[in-house]
Amino acid sequence: MLTHIEIEGFKSFGSPATKVEVTPLTFFVGPNASGKSNFLAALEFLQLAVKYDVETAVDSFDGSLEIRSKISNQKVKSKSLRIGVKDTTPEDLEAYEVPGYQMESYDYKIALGFGSDDNYPSIESEVFTAKIRDPNGRTSEYGLYRHGRKVRIHDVLPGRDYDILEMFIPEQDSARLTVNATYNLPPVIMKSRMSNWRFFNINADSARQAFRATPGVELGRSGQRLGVALKRLEQRRDGEVFAAVQRALRAMVPGFKHIRPVPVGDKWAFQVEEDEIIGGLIPSSVSDGTVRLLTLLTITLDVTPGDLIAIEEPENGLHPHIIPEIAEHLRYCADEGAQVFVTTHNPDFLDEASPNEVFLCDRVNGSTQLVRASSVPDIEPFRRSFSLGELWEQGALGGTP
Repeated sequence: MLTHIEIEGFKSFGSPATKVEVTPLTFFVGPNASGKSNFLAALEFLQLAVKYDVETAVDSFDGSLEIRSKISNQKVKSKSLRIGVKDTTPEDLEAYEVPGYQMESYDYKIALGFGSDDNYPSIESEVFTAKIRDPNGRTSEYGLYRHGRKVRIHDVLPGRDYDILEMFIPEQDSARLTVNATYNLPPVIMKSRMSNWRFFNINADSARQAFRATPGVELGRSGQRLGVALKRLEQRRDGEVFAAVQRALRAMVPGFKHIRPVPVGDKWAFQVEEDEIIGGLIPSSVSDGTVRLLTLLTITLDVTPGDLIAIEEPENGLHPHIIPEIAEHLRYCADEGAQVFVTTHNPDFLDEASPNEVFLCDRVNGSTQLVRASSVPDIEPFRRSFSLGELWEQGALGGTP
């Protein structure tokens, strides 16, 4: 699970760096254009850079101008873009044929520099460190340090041909992060965890579309391939998760009876059955709210420990009365070992959270500022009379227009 995140010079995040400690379930609340989505976007950018390369990540965000802090662009001297994460989930290395050893945590930071606005950024530095505990309980540190194209690796695991390796990155590979190019075990574990980060901004029209069941392709960020996902849930674990999705829908949608994945040629879609309606409703006849709710339940009930799930404004199109139940499903994800980040404008979500789980997002002098609700002065005395959501709506916490 991520415990610390650091962002500087990315979109609405300026300098100095924004450093936050996050929890298994974390809500980001604030006005439009305050930077809530940019916090999640920074993590997605890092994921793409690690999985592919920096150029692919930049292209996915429509170019260097779109990822650079606009505040930095106004300065005479170009500043770096920095993103860093810390994960404190311990992992035994027995399954990787290193018995008795454990990776206790890792820290990873990248810094990108910009020569000009329209060029791809260069990799200024990259630092990956991991705490490794040996069979005798002693802790040492694996380290990968890159400055420009020069790399130094200090490996502390047994069975390696070297303790310290120094190398120079070829020009043609200069956009590729070193953790992507090395097969050392600690970076490989980090890459595996990052591959389980999932980002969602649900769109009902996208979720309605039929798709082919391509192997290895999961539910898309807008809800694409929902029919495929439902078919897979129906087939997995005796349909246990699929049945849970249906039970939750019955509890929240009046008249809902059943949902059924259906083939459409070589693709999969779904039908919804309701009380007092003959036959099934095709996706185009199902309300936006029901489609969004179905997608959201598919996300939150089908979780694997170690997943990171980021959801943009899950309340859109849903009745306010079911927000507490949605919050319950989000907490279920966290209780099952996933980590959940949620952006929202709905104060009812805050009523289901503790002040430590809420970040208030504002723009201060053009830059995003995040403040944990628990750090607001006199928050606990205020909560004796008002709920957290009421305090936010009243403007007592910040993070309001």
